[in-house]
Amino acid sequence: MAAKKSSRTWFPRVDGGVHQRIWFAKAGKGTQNDTGIAPPADQQIKNGTYSFNLAIFDPTTMTQKEAAEAGKEGSMYPGYGAQFGAQIWRMAHEAEVGDIIFLESENHHLHAVGIISGEFLPFDDIDYTLEMLNTRGVHRIPVKWIPVKEGKDFIQLGRLDNAIFRDIAEKEELASLLIFGTQKLVAEAMGIDYKEFEDRMEKVAAAAGTEETEEEEAEDDIVVTIEEPAKPVAPVVEAPKPVFAHVARNGAYIHQKITEEALHDLIKSSQVLPTDHVYHPISISWMTIAEYRKLRGLS
Repeated sequence: MAAKKSSRTWFPRVDGGVHQRIWFAKAGKGTQNDTGIAPPADQQIKNGTYSFNLAIFDPTTMTQKEAAEAGKEGSMYPGYGAQFGAQIWRMAHEAEVGDIIFLESENHHLHAVGIISGEFLPFDDIDYTLEMLNTRGVHRIPVKWIPVKEGKDFIQLGRLDNAIFRDIAEKEELASLLIFGTQKLVAEAMGIDYKEFEDRMEKVAAAAGTEETEEEEAEDDIVVTIEEPAKPVAPVVEAPKPVFAHVARNGAYIHQKITEEALHDLIKSSQVLPTDHVYHPISISWMTIAEYRKLRGLS
């Protein structure tokens, strides 16, 4: 029986290695009706933590299944408790120091990118006041936040209202947009030369491939050799490495990993707009198509 093949896109970290988990965290809007979700973004950044509410219980000594049940019992939004309980459990048991985390609100606005800087903070079994829920939340983890100044309408997520705290490492389109759009900010905050990181990123991306199961690896080790007369081997001439670009409109990808030639064809045929954004190795960060055309001398 053939082994099932799995694949995953690996996103390189600016400080080396790849992101095992990419956390996506929702901030509240600061309104009374929004109190049960999380403190607003400016408060999260000020606190130097990420925190949210949803259900009040201590997840540290529970299994994920037990946390889901506790979420049902203590949910501030009946009907969604099991999902909330599992998200609370993941913050307490899976979020690790060094993980990257993105702070968003209303499924559209990116407020900050952060690096988790400490372990899940002790749960306080107290009577939470409305002010406490609005300012620090029940479930907390330390984060070194890097504010994103131009994050309004950065993303278009549609119906992801329950994505309070989740790992999006395998949501390639969303993770790629967030990672590529903030890498320079993270590098600057960590004192890392961004050009050196870009060079390393290209090498990691080139080496990344499809994961293989143990059965597949074993199959690869079985080699059948057929002896043939030796033949002269022609010299190998390496073709130039293609340069790929990404194009986004209104915070969502419309083209990914396209060649520069294909990008120019899209520009000439007006299939991309001057206000669309392009990520290209020459640009270091996202720029508008209009800026790209000027940079490349395109009419």
